[in-house]
Amino acid sequence: MSNQPLKRIKIGLITATVWGNEKENGGTRYSIDIVRNYKKDDQWNETSSFGIDDLPVVAKLSDLALEAVLELQSK
Repeated sequence: MSNQPLKRIKIGLITATVWGNEKENGGTRYSIDIVRNYKKDDQWNETSSFGIDDLPVVAKLSDLALEAVLELQSK
């Protein structure tokens, strides 16, 4: 697999990224990163910390990322 993400899903300033890594015995191991973008001093940054108001979006992105992985596994 390449070091490119397999899928990116974005809602507002929060993004879920699906990655795939080949297992030694074949197949793919999937992992998900979820980050929130924010601007400080005219510079965009990202964090994996979320406020209470972010959690519904994080939950939705988790569901969508799971759907993406299940779709990738079925191919």
